[in-house]
Amino acid sequence: MTTLGAFWFGLLGALFIYAVRFRQQRLKTVIESPRQNWRVLVFDMGIFLFLGGMCVAFLIQPDSTREAFLGGATWEAFVTNVIPTKE
Repeated sequence: MTTLGAFWFGLLGALFIYAVRFRQQRLKTVIESPRQNWRVLVFDMGIFLFLGGMCVAFLIQPDSTREAFLGGATWEAFVTNVIPTKE
C-alpha cells in the first residue's frame, strides 16, 4: 500500500471513531453555532484526524486497507482517551 493510500484510509478510520464518539456533543455543537465553535472542529481535525492518518502512514505502514483503517481507528480511540474532554 502506498503512503498516501495508508494516510487516507487511516484518516477514514479515525473519522469513523470520531463520528461515533462525538456525534452527540461536538458535532451537534458545531452545527448549531458554527461561527462560535469552528475552532473546536479545526482542533479536532488537526489532532484527531490528520495525525491519525500520519501515524498510520509513517509508523504503522500497513499492507492492506483493513490494517490502515483499523490503525486510524485505534489512534482515534487512544487519543480520545488520553486527551481529556468535557464529554
